[in-house]
Amino acid sequence: MFGIWSLWCSLAFVFSHLDHKFGARGEISCPALKRRHERLQVMPPETTGVKGSVVNNNRTELLNGLTVEYPIVDDGDPNSDGAPQQDLARESGMEDPFAQISANPYPNPDPKSKRRKRTIRSVARRHAEVFERIPVGQAGPSLLETAQGVYSSRAEYRRSGEEGKGSGQRQTEPYLDTSTFALAGDSAHNQAMVHWSGHNSSVILILTKLYDFNLGAVTESSLWRSVNYGSTYTKMNDKIRSRTVLSYLYVCPTNKRKIMLLSDPEMESAVLISSDEGASFEKHPINFYIQSLLFHPAQENWILAFSHDSKLYSSMDFGRKWLLVHDNVMPGRFYWAAVGLDKDQDVVHIETRIAKSRAQYVRCRAQRCTEANRQYLFPGYVDTNSLVVQDEYVFTQVTKSGRASYYVSYMREPFKQMQLPKYCLPKDMHIISTDEKQVFAAVQEWNQNHTYSLYISDSPGVYFTLSLENLRTSRGPAGNLLVDFYKVEGIHGMYLTNKLVDNRVKTFITYDKGQTWALLPAPTTDVLGNNLHCVLPFCSLHLHLEMSENPYTSGRISSKDSVPGIVIATGNIGTELSSTNLGMFITSDAANTWRQIFEEEHSVWFLDNGGALLAVLHSNTPLRHLWISLDEGKKWTRHSFSLAPLYVDGVMMEPEAENHIITFFGHFSHRSEWQLIKIDYKGIFSRRCMDGDYQTWHLHNKAEPCVMGEKQVYMKRRPGNRCMLTQDYSRIYSSEPCPCRSYDFECDYGFDRQSDGKCSPAFWFNPNTTTKSCSTSQSFLNSTG
Repeated sequence: MFGIWSLWCSLAFVFSHLDHKFGARGEISCPALKRRHERLQVMPPETTGVKGSVVNNNRTELLNGLTVEYPIVDDGDPNSDGAPQQDLARESGMEDPFAQISANPYPNPDPKSKRRKRTIRSVARRHAEVFERIPVGQAGPSLLETAQGVYSSRAEYRRSGEEGKGSGQRQTEPYLDTSTFALAGDSAHNQAMVHWSGHNSSVILILTKLYDFNLGAVTESSLWRSVNYGSTYTKMNDKIRSRTVLSYLYVCPTNKRKIMLLSDPEMESAVLISSDEGASFEKHPINFYIQSLLFHPAQENWILAFSHDSKLYSSMDFGRKWLLVHDNVMPGRFYWAAVGLDKDQDVVHIETRIAKSRAQYVRCRAQRCTEANRQYLFPGYVDTNSLVVQDEYVFTQVTKSGRASYYVSYMREPFKQMQLPKYCLPKDMHIISTDEKQVFAAVQEWNQNHTYSLYISDSPGVYFTLSLENLRTSRGPAGNLLVDFYKVEGIHGMYLTNKLVDNRVKTFITYDKGQTWALLPAPTTDVLGNNLHCVLPFCSLHLHLEMSENPYTSGRISSKDSVPGIVIATGNIGTELSSTNLGMFITSDAANTWRQIFEEEHSVWFLDNGGALLAVLHSNTPLRHLWISLDEGKKWTRHSFSLAPLYVDGVMMEPEAENHIITFFGHFSHRSEWQLIKIDYKGIFSRRCMDGDYQTWHLHNKAEPCVMGEKQVYMKRRPGNRCMLTQDYSRIYSSEPCPCRSYDFECDYGFDRQSDGKCSPAFWFNPNTTTKSCSTSQSFLNSTG
């Protein structure tokens, strides 16, 4: 199987059943740094799962929801958080909404207590996002009636072993402004889709739906719109005709004022289009059922639509008129032209199915894809679900006599067979990344069962050399391959991976794009200041590298372009990676040193362009508090944001916006309406940052100042300064090249790096072999490594 595992996809849709499988094999990655395409996946209303594959170029990543249980609690204290108070020195005092990821996130302390089931309402960030609540059985007494209103919370400082004290809010204290809004009348609705335009737009759209699992259809829907960052919402059903039942909401990625709604095909087949952020809509009937959409990376009106019967349609006027492009198209295997690479912007790359396991690679123009205008760029058939068009590369696979061969086209030139070392007999290959005109591939070799080896290519993606063996892998809910490999944002050439060593999983880091790898040093003290005696290589820090499949949770590791050098992750200290005794760790100097910030696992987000941190404890109870740090995790303040304990189903924010708004989605009880809590955290700052609020930081690798051939100096806010960052401040203060050394060069194909840094011929490679393209009396050049 040939596919691509997505490391940095930005969208996720969450659905409600674990047992549904994807309709296609393989995944396609999309580095977040190059946002070229947007694909939004649709959940077929006749099923509870998803047809299609996880796809690339900012396309939708599909997940499954989890059904969980929690006890019905009657807490007489309205100020209680629903959980016993814990020692703040143990990083507690917060209640986490994200316990739904466990099998039983709400353990019942009393076997006689009543229990009810609910399904998490997960939301996907960025364009069209989904979260769900699916009540099962009869509703019991509510935990608390809906609490609405506006208030400010004062900060409580976390000190060693005790909370910060104070009798009232002073003007100089950091605070949060919060307001709560309930979507009245929608308590029966068990699914929702959310969109916030971002880019300083104040408009938020929410589509709530009642999905009837017996009928397999959406029977009710409501569209809500806010024009004040979520302080209040207005029901928009009259704008779209009250009898229209809506199933999905989409947003144009290049012009977020343009909104598209799909009506439920069981009722009628139509699209509703808005050009004013949902203030008004116009309806256009269609004669097919849209299963997924792909927006053009540059043209805001151009859309590709994949139908339930495997046909591909195109629209050049944002869905008003549609034209058939091709039939028998493989799900998720169609791509718009790449700007600067394809001659025409309306070119489409398609994989079309010919037989059970055979397909063809077709290229044509979206509105002129007749047989006479089609190009077949690969000579012969390819394997189904193998076409990948990403950045400068086009990949495909051909299997003959049970053995697969892999092919690549670079810069749209003719295909060439990808060359792995001769001893490598691959059983499977996944493209991890194509950043910076180089391919990272995870290859499972003939003697590997549960691990993969990491290979790195030359610029054309033809010749590959081994970087690291035995990377840990796992399978996602849909059976998709997940490789423990993480790109650290903001630092060129820095990656983390988990490798199996003597049956133990250990975390390794590289600063030179995979040429050398090393273990992570552990912190010198724990969170309480006690000395830790963890000495390399016998003991080290190990991290969980799983990215969040639901963008409304933070994932177990986070980094950000705007704050280079800072990485926050869940992990443990010892001889190997563990799933128990987990804590939270942070580095402020690109993994040269680490600090433990919490003894228990938290969800952590970057705020204010990365200048602040928001943390929420993983817990089984509703919450009223969150933690914020302005000094890279050295000091945390606790803030109350809700008058009543809230079961939180997701957190939505636009980190790059200047409005400093966070929205918590949740419910006070099983029967309550959707609660939307708007949090304005501008009050934690005292002013905007000035020149004197910044300091420089020198990137290094264990005191070696040259990293990837450069000496780089970054600028960041002085930890602890309560000033707001500006979006346009420069992160890189200076950069100068270093004298080149042997380690600054890659070994050529067929050469291995030795301990002295030099490249020598591998045992299987003869450097004196004459090139096949050279004939008698001609001269040729051979590589020296």
